[in-house]
Amino acid sequence: MTTIPPVADEEAMRIAGTLTKAQLHVLKHSLGVADKKRAPKTFYRSHFVTGEGSDDHPDCMALHQLGLMTRQRARAIFGGMDCFNVTGRGEIICRAALQNEGAGERS
Repeated sequence: MTTIPPVADEEAMRIAGTLTKAQLHVLKHSLGVADKKRAPKTFYRSHFVTGEGSDDHPDCMALHQLGLMTRQRARAIFGGMDCFNVTGRGEIICRAALQNEGAGERS
């Protein structure tokens, strides 16, 4: 895992603001911070396993299309489901989303 600076750039903040709540939840869950309001210095996990036809698969595919996650197509080790891994850029966007949420609570 990479260590990301605590302050996200403007582009990351903008992209984070365009993601749906479901997409943000998938990104945050993938990184182990779904119930957190602040990002840690490093994330301890980076994946999300889901299959076609599930409610969250389209959100993972959208994040994949944005370059925020990579996709390993259905593999036996994942029970025949896809495994999505958060990219470095995805980590930055997640950090920006958490930063946006924290700013909203302070104002």
